[in-house]
Amino acid sequence: METLWVGVCCFVCACGASDAQQKRCDDVTQQIEEALAANIDNGVLYATAAPCALSAESFDSRVDAESRDYLMEAFSNACDRQAESCGDVRPVPPPSDPLPPPSFETPRPVPN
Repeated sequence: METLWVGVCCFVCACGASDAQQKRCDDVTQQIEEALAANIDNGVLYATAAPCALSAESFDSRVDAESRDYLMEAFSNACDRQAESCGDVRPVPPPSDPLPPPSFETPRPVPN
């Protein structure tokens, strides 16, 4: 009977840890989303800005370099905490030079 209780306790403890980790994940994700929305609403970031892949092009040109650097570091730190809490969920930034779409040849009629 003691073995059963140990097994149940380990199962419950593991679930509790998972719930706490999910709460941390949800909290940090909400903070990132709120900070992103506030900076977009204030005209600091463009609406297309990805919070975990910010670059100088993500900011309005009127934002000074010191503020831009501070926000880029703050978002990067928050995204690192999100990756730790949620698993590695940081999106990969799009390539700076995307590949062109594939070209297709026009089909030719089949001879009779």
